Amino acid sequence: MSNIATSTSASLMSSDDKAFVDEIKEMNLPNMIEAALTGLNIESRQRKSQRPLGVRLPLPGRYTQRKGKRLTADELLPLVDAWIERTDKATRFVIQGGNRYISYYLKSRNVDSFDMKVMSVSKAPLYTQLNTVLSAAERREVLSDSVIAGLGLDVGTTRREALLQLADYTPASPFSAVTNDQTLEDDLEKTVKVIDSGTVDLINKDALRMILEGTVAAKMICSGRDLAFIDDLFYRGRTLYSLAVIVDAFGGDMRRIKLTTIACDQKSTSLTSPYHDVLNQHVLYPFENSIRSEQGYWQDVGDTYIFTDMANYWEYLHSHVDQHQSNSIYKAWQEQLTQWIARYINTANDPLDYSLTLPLLWMTIYADAFHLELNIDKIIDQKGYKIGASVPFARLIDRFISQEEPVEARLTFKAQISDTLTLIDAAKHRYPDALVELVDFYLLHQQAIDYRGLDFMFEQPDEEIQSKGIYGSTSS
Repeated sequence: MSNIATSTSASLMSSDDKAFVDEIKEMNLPNMIEAALTGLNIESRQRKSQRPLGVRLPLPGRYTQRKGKRLTADELLPLVDAWIERTDKATRFVIQGGNRYISYYLKSRNVDSFDMKVMSVSKAPLYTQLNTVLSAAERREVLSDSVIAGLGLDVGTTRREALLQLADYTPASPFSAVTNDQTLEDDLEKTVKVIDSGTVDLINKDALRMILEGTVAAKMICSGRDLAFIDDLFYRGRTLYSLAVIVDAFGGDMRRIKLTTIACDQKSTSLTSPYHDVLNQHVLYPFENSIRSEQGYWQDVGDTYIFTDMANYWEYLHSHVDQHQSNSIYKAWQEQLTQWIARYINTANDPLDYSLTLPLLWMTIYADAFHLELNIDKIIDQKGYKIGASVPFARLIDRFISQEEPVEARLTFKAQISDTLTLIDAAKHRYPDALVELVDFYLLHQQAIDYRGLDFMFEQPDEEIQSKGIYGSTSS
């Protein structure tokens, strides 16, 4: 770590960079500080300045079985250009995660925009959504004396602490918990009615606005201009409703929201509203949640989501690993995983999908190695929960099927993940010594194993990625 620390001089870091590093240190999650400091060091920033887009063009999803014309990478940027032209007088926002490439593209064109990670209102407390919109420095900032006195808070209360106290609830949502393709029009109508009304029923709304006042997001949301958001895919309006909640909490006018998506689910082509439009309704959008193009993932660290930059972690490992030796170590690692599965999981009547089972076993080993708890619900929703910079989780995301698959297919896939983890957990408890051997091997050779695991995704030629499964064959 010394070479990173040396070139990441504290005097050269912005106040937000320093706050972010402090936040990462307090989380004490595996590999996070290595990734964070690598991303902030001088040499890494110089290299990235020579690649203005920063991340690769999205690759089409390899697992979707949906039929129809798919948007190509060459067709994506002209659609983004069209959005830029039509939003010249608006305040622009890029919805994350899943649109990191669009964000970098806007920066390369010197187009001002604000990245905003958005999640379904029903999936997290309101404080998580609001904290995630803020920067690390804003979360850690002590509120002014007048705000503290006005809200009856303790002296020295930070913005994050205040939100934890006053936004510790999940706002009501008009959507059913279970996705239903038959209720799409009704779902969107409910959202439109809420936005038309200009207000959402939020507890402590005035207090929240006092806490959030003065932040970058508040200034942009309350600019008095139209609020132009861009996202990848429109389905039934859950994101639109989440935006209404966020804008209202920050004190903006939700009736100024205009959500533009690149494409839409083919079941949603007939849906219209005053608050959203679709740039191309006639194509499938196969790029969402691609670990290869996003080069990282968002994870829940308790009261906020942060982006975990796996490309930074890969760069760190590149400078710390013996390239030649890592090949043989990684090959031995894959062989040990395969042998453990064949020996300890009895699925003679139902052959395992090794492209799923291998990263799930690796994740189990990773969790044991670092004393972490695996949250199955978040894993099957492609979200990490306090897992740090986890290569097996990145490899698992790389295996996920397209969000454009029918609901039944996605639910079946998620059930397959849950069932496989249950099998692994049962074998782990029946044969604890066998798993301990894998944990010990992983801890001994972690950097080499992690490096080759990421190297496969970030460096392998695209044509090879398209023609091969994640681990070669996708079944045993």
